[in-house]
Amino acid sequence: MLILGCQKDKWPAQPDWSQFPNQENQELMKPAECDNRIVAHRFGATECGLPENSVAALKYAMSQKLYGAECDAYVTKDNEVIIAHANGICEINGNVPYKTSLDAIRAAGKLSNGEQIPTLEELIDIVMKEDSPTRLVVDIKRISYPTNNPEPVIACAKRACEIVKEKKADNFVILLCTGFDVNVMKSAWAYASQTGITMAMNSGKDPAEINQLGFNWVNLAAKDIGGDAGGSGNLSVSSYLNAGINVSVYNVDKQAGDGNAVYSSKAVKWYQDNYMMFKYICSNYPAWLKDVMEGGTLTYDGISSQEEFDLFAQSLAADPTGALFADADGIVNLKTDITVTSACPLKDFNGTFDGKSHTVTINYEGDEPAIGLFGTLSGTVRNLNVAGTVTSSCKSESFTFGGIAVNADAASFESCTSSIKFSAKSDIAATPSVCIGGIAGISSGNVSFTSCRSTGSISYEGSSAVIAGGILSSNQADDGKVRFSGCEVSCGIDFGGSCTSAWNYAGGFIGKPVSSALTSSEGTDYRLEFSGCSYTGDFKVSGAGKIRAGMLAGFANASFLFQDCSASGSLVNENTSKRDFVAAAMIGFIEKNVEGRLNGCTFSGKVESCTGSNNYIGGIIGNTADNSTVVCDNCRTTASASVGSGAIKSVGMIAARLKTAGCTIRNCRIAGKINKAGTVTTISDENLEDWMIAGSGTAIANVILSGNGFNNE
Repeated sequence: MLILGCQKDKWPAQPDWSQFPNQENQELMKPAECDNRIVAHRFGATECGLPENSVAALKYAMSQKLYGAECDAYVTKDNEVIIAHANGICEINGNVPYKTSLDAIRAAGKLSNGEQIPTLEELIDIVMKEDSPTRLVVDIKRISYPTNNPEPVIACAKRACEIVKEKKADNFVILLCTGFDVNVMKSAWAYASQTGITMAMNSGKDPAEINQLGFNWVNLAAKDIGGDAGGSGNLSVSSYLNAGINVSVYNVDKQAGDGNAVYSSKAVKWYQDNYMMFKYICSNYPAWLKDVMEGGTLTYDGISSQEEFDLFAQSLAADPTGALFADADGIVNLKTDITVTSACPLKDFNGTFDGKSHTVTINYEGDEPAIGLFGTLSGTVRNLNVAGTVTSSCKSESFTFGGIAVNADAASFESCTSSIKFSAKSDIAATPSVCIGGIAGISSGNVSFTSCRSTGSISYEGSSAVIAGGILSSNQADDGKVRFSGCEVSCGIDFGGSCTSAWNYAGGFIGKPVSSALTSSEGTDYRLEFSGCSYTGDFKVSGAGKIRAGMLAGFANASFLFQDCSASGSLVNENTSKRDFVAAAMIGFIEKNVEGRLNGCTFSGKVESCTGSNNYIGGIIGNTADNSTVVCDNCRTTASASVGSGAIKSVGMIAARLKTAGCTIRNCRIAGKINKAGTVTTISDENLEDWMIAGSGTAIANVILSGNGFNNE
């Protein structure tokens, strides 16, 4: 008998249960003792990877010795209770269940593992095991398409109660009733209470109304419970408990994915602390939640919220690998964008951090001596974007900024991008340690950058000497190696420093690698290496400080290799103060006794200066010191290349000055314009050798020239 159209505050007539045996004096099977209150949402399908509401997933939930396994129920046209989750238009296998027979629904398709869609009776047979603590938690779903339809829901509640009684499964089944319609709730409650079957209401109605209706258990969505419980709603668990109403909740998860769930570490900790308040807690990750609630270590599958980012930061003090947030492969995955306002939120880290193409925005203004996402990085960061605005007034004698890492010590960066806009001012001394890098501040060991990009800006002014680079300021380890491979820099640099008592160094990629370890004469062990890199930014020198600068590197103190790199940006000095300006597209200055090679590199931008400075300007190389030996092989400058100044010390389309013997230029092709002391010359096939190296003090007779020519491309 189906009860329909109940009037408000009137219960449906009592069903005729005489068809079932009197069970009052019968000993019904009971579940085994259970030591937890965890229910697997849709049998834990998300966690185990099996189809939702399947027999295989149910057996997984039972294997975890959980309190319950939740599933979704609908009545069919032939009065069977089918276990499945309908789609948004209330269809299962393309059929509306209450309009279709069980056989027809099953005939329309199987589950992805080959099972047929199960019925409540079949699942009761599986779950009723004497040694199993697991109950079925059967969610009688609403019918809401095309409009709310209470009749099939009431029919499902009635038939579910009949099946439970037929199977003598009273102790193995808990029914959940949709709370969208009061009359549905009343009817379902009548069937359940009159047969002694446990039922909870999926309803967040006020406790007073729940009491007035006579219900004693509500099942609440975690997202609707406010405060420290982590939801966005205003429901209070204590208000129900104080009214004598039992409470269960769905879902408490380890990560995002379920719109009804909470998953932040703060929320999980709240449920951990208040576990015993609930009849049960449902989760898409029941084994994980069971472990957490039993006092296991609360672990996280990556970083999914701002709060979890803060907890990750705290965890690094005890474990710099970040294992608490790592996946099975030991990788910490960032799963959301993050914004930080502190100078250095993450301290030492020596694990692997995968940004998953998410962005950490750093917005900071202050005078902390170290600014960057990580303090010391001795691991790997990949697929991470950093953005934001950083403004610093350097007030300590040592200051370092790096977008991702302040210090990279035996670190690697893969497919990372920095678009941070950085500006700093320092007037504390002539020679403090001021280091600025778009991705890493300094390196105190080997460091590599692969497929990284720097697209932000660096602006500096003040009387302190500075080392700056669009990716890395400097390598400060004597035997440290720096590798750039497939990297692109368009970072704009505005050097406004005024220090003349010490050198300033700046480069589109790196300012000053200070490693003093030299390569063997065979040239196979380089301390600074570029491969397939390009600079396209605008580099402006607006300050009066003396500077060595390059679109790729400002300086080399040890062996180097530039392979297949290009520079099409600009490097321009706009300050007329009398001081040294040493600059080039690839590398500004090469220290004495250094061996280096430039192979297949192309310059098509401009390196220029106003009058007033002591200008050493080269298209590929700026200046070299004593006994440096450089081979420039198969390099190109194009017709758009421009170098020089109205007042010049040394200028050349390949090099401004090669100071001593031992350098080789071979198989190079040059073109472009040279400004020497106000006279602009366009390089041609007739004059190219005059303008390869035209610097004062160049030992031109000792430079080996071979196979060079005009670039007429």
